[in-house]
Amino acid sequence: MDMLFRAPFLVFVFLFPFLVPRLLAQVLKLRSRIHRAISSATQQDAPEPAPLSILIIACLVCAAAARLGGIDPSIGAFFGGIGARACDQASVQRAHEHFREIVMAYFAPVYFFLVGLNLHLGENFILSQFVLFLFATSALKIIGAFVSARFNGLSTSTAITFGVCMNARGGPGIVLATTALAAGAISSEFACTLILSAVVTSVLAALWLGVARQREPLLTLTPAP
Repeated sequence: MDMLFRAPFLVFVFLFPFLVPRLLAQVLKLRSRIHRAISSATQQDAPEPAPLSILIIACLVCAAAARLGGIDPSIGAFFGGIGARACDQASVQRAHEHFREIVMAYFAPVYFFLVGLNLHLGENFILSQFVLFLFATSALKIIGAFVSARFNGLSTSTAITFGVCMNARGGPGIVLATTALAAGAISSEFACTLILSAVVTSVLAALWLGVARQREPLLTLTPAP
């Protein structure tokens, strides 16, 4: 019975990239009509504001649908974002920039602060596991990216930089670790390893990229002659 309840929401979540642009387009049309009616009634020709509130509501609705479907809300928000980006309305593109500024200025720092609070390095950090995982995964990722770049004709220095930058796990690596931990798929110790690996690889990639740009100011991804 529980699965029968969740199934429609799961289908709904995976249809977000196709449904959200159409729904947003219809909502924006209605919003424009209301705005024109208000402007006509007040005899003020004010510019129509970017639909930031509509994007926020769309994000929350997508996340709630994913939760009702029994999956992580971030998955629903992710698919909803894909759909919202596909909407070709100019006002949506303007709102996207405002939305991004708000999230990066307020919500992203709060999220990563909470991740730090829950890390418990003293209890969950296993040095041997962290070192082995970091070196093994970094070696595989860098070598694989390097070989691929060289195969496509890039210079050796650019291929190395490409591999180091591709090895950076960044925010997605941290989100993956926290989501898997919340779902009970990994232990607290392994989540700690994943999070620290994401931080270390991102810092190293930034440092390497800074040095590489000093030696070769314009890194190019075009094949070497």
